[in-house]
Amino acid sequence: VGLLGLCVGGAYRAQGIELPRIGPAAWMILVVFIDVAHVYSTLYRTYFDPAERKEFKSVLLIIPCLCWGIGALLHTVSPELFWTVLVYIAVFHFIRQQYGFFCLYLVREDSTEKLERTLSILLIYAVTLYPIFFWHSHPPREFTWFIAGDFLPGLPEFFSRGFGALTLGLGVFWLAVVFRNLRRGHPPSVPRVLFLFGTALSWNVGITLFNNDFIFSFTNIIAHGVPYFALVWLTEKKNAAKSPTKRIQIFSFTSSAQAFYRWKTIPIFLGLLVLLAYLEEGLWDAWIWREHPGLFLPFHTLFGAFRPGREFASILVALLTVPQATHYVLDGFIWKIRRAQGWQSGIFGSRTR
Repeated sequence: VGLLGLCVGGAYRAQGIELPRIGPAAWMILVVFIDVAHVYSTLYRTYFDPAERKEFKSVLLIIPCLCWGIGALLHTVSPELFWTVLVYIAVFHFIRQQYGFFCLYLVREDSTEKLERTLSILLIYAVTLYPIFFWHSHPPREFTWFIAGDFLPGLPEFFSRGFGALTLGLGVFWLAVVFRNLRRGHPPSVPRVLFLFGTALSWNVGITLFNNDFIFSFTNIIAHGVPYFALVWLTEKKNAAKSPTKRIQIFSFTSSAQAFYRWKTIPIFLGLLVLLAYLEEGLWDAWIWREHPGLFLPFHTLFGAFRPGREFASILVALLTVPQATHYVLDGFIWKIRRAQGWQSGIFGSRTR
């Protein structure tokens, strides 16, 4: 994805043509149908799983209530504070997810030298943190994460330059170790190396190189959302194969997990997520943003006349953010914190490190 973004941006620049901005159709596909929709895929690992819902009933009830309450309080104090807190939680989530994906390539590589493994982990953090520091020290960008001004201003430019030099030096050191191990007969994992370079490109092309909203959205959202869809589906399919009695309950619909997690049911799996994302974003646009009435005409027709006051707007904004905030919290819970079987056995079987 990052390489494609680099090629597209480079082709426009080479011809002296201004890079395209994200249009309504691209925005709908990238932001709503991928970014917002991937948030709801957490449901399959939690609320749609009767066994998980029963075992972690308190957690699954308390977390969204806390997210709503804390969000409403923050927004009441200051809408700017609310979005600033949320954007840093989102950035942390995005970076940790890249690390989590990277760990999938490390889980069975017992032969990987400890130094190379450590450098790889440090580098995955460095290549994702650098564009965020760059963003802070080179405002304004031609795009926002949530709203204009959600990132705190005033980071000195020398800091991002220094961190960039540190990242480059770390990358050179990592390459030297990789080539040293290669000469010793220990070639690196090609998928892991490609993922590392792909992460560096997808995070840096849109933010630091081209400063373009379309390339930023295209590279970061696809690299973040699409693998998450696949991770959830593959994990649940593997768990269903290991537990023939496992069930899935989607609102009033109940089925065996084995019958649901089949290749031909992927459109249903994704279609529900897209529908929920469209419903949520329609309410956002009708009540709060009012930016895409043509894309969400039914919502504007039904709810467009409603104008919430400041106090009620805080409650409403926090409520609409609950799925996103809950996803951020549960993402760490369902893949790592709760038990060792998590993402490792879900993807690779029963083996854990």
